[in-house]
Amino acid sequence: TSIVAGVSFLEPVCTALELDPLEAGMQLFDATTLAALRDDEVAGKIIPTLPLLVGQVYNRRLASAVKLVLSEVYPDEWPVKLVRAAGVGDDETVVTLPLYELDRGTSLANHLSTLYVPPVDELTALRLPETLRYITMRLRREPDGCPWDRKQTHQSLTRYVIEETYEVVEALEENDMEKLADELGDLLLQVYLHSEVARQEGEFAIGDVFEHVNAKLIRRHPHVFGETEVSGAEQVLVNWQEIKKQERIAAGRDVKEESVLDGVPLAAPALIVAQEYQKRAARIGFEFSSVEDLLKKVQEEIRELQEATSPEHRREEMGDILFMVAKAALWLDIDAEEALRRANRKFRQRFQKVEEIIRQEERTIASYGDEEWGELWERAKR
Repeated sequence: TSIVAGVSFLEPVCTALELDPLEAGMQLFDATTLAALRDDEVAGKIIPTLPLLVGQVYNRRLASAVKLVLSEVYPDEWPVKLVRAAGVGDDETVVTLPLYELDRGTSLANHLSTLYVPPVDELTALRLPETLRYITMRLRREPDGCPWDRKQTHQSLTRYVIEETYEVVEALEENDMEKLADELGDLLLQVYLHSEVARQEGEFAIGDVFEHVNAKLIRRHPHVFGETEVSGAEQVLVNWQEIKKQERIAAGRDVKEESVLDGVPLAAPALIVAQEYQKRAARIGFEFSSVEDLLKKVQEEIRELQEATSPEHRREEMGDILFMVAKAALWLDIDAEEALRRANRKFRQRFQKVEEIIRQEERTIASYGDEEWGELWERAKR
């Protein structure tokens, strides 16, 4: 007994479409499998820059589910082809229609229906990370890329990483989700730009970035991706630190010679660095016995600033004051960086209101005296 392979639906469908599936790099999905994908799975399963065949779109309800899934990565107006009864003589038909109409006609989908979705241009698949990779590559391509992007280096782009990070923070603090989506995109662009610079220099590529972060997350979450059991979030943090320690040992670091302050990036905002140093020092016992003692230390630093006589000495003492104020905030469970950002935002709002009052009064700024400035400020605070 021998099993003879029969002809699949692919041959007549591709013949009807005049398409060579191997040459085109065809993707193939069963409609039921495709319809079952969650929204967050679609971009990782479908590559819209390659042609796609979806078999067995056998009724209108399934066609509707397939349409919704494909709408995650294709434009709603994208022209698709529904092949019906491929290879069945006069019954064979190929209907071209926009994606959004896939489930509109009651007679289009049946058990002999196959959907063909032609590939989109690299600049059309705007919802996919691959498009951003292509754009950054194209921007830096010689000789026809962007002159500004081609001349950038890791060093020249550093300031933009910082700026975009703070714009993300601003969107978060304003609770503006539309702005947040936009700013996260700008920050992601910096990741791709640095990766493209590195690829061109033969250092690493975006795939290495994905590999590092994915492997790290899997490794540091054995309670999710392994067999480790945890009792709660506190144990997760303990395990996290131990895993990081083992990573440093594997990298050849002598952990016995490490400082508890190692690993805090000095390029981070100074108040964040200060509070992280203070947290780590407190863990091993370097701590004030009471908040009263801490506030006495703050007063001591203020007196030392008042007694300082040189610019260098005053700068040093001012730094000590700021460090101790950050410590006081930590005692009160306050994020000093966040508190200062909020104060900055409050000042900006009030001062802009002062400027608005001045414009309404049609006076020049120089015409206000000290007392009037005080009155303006009180009015702005109302």
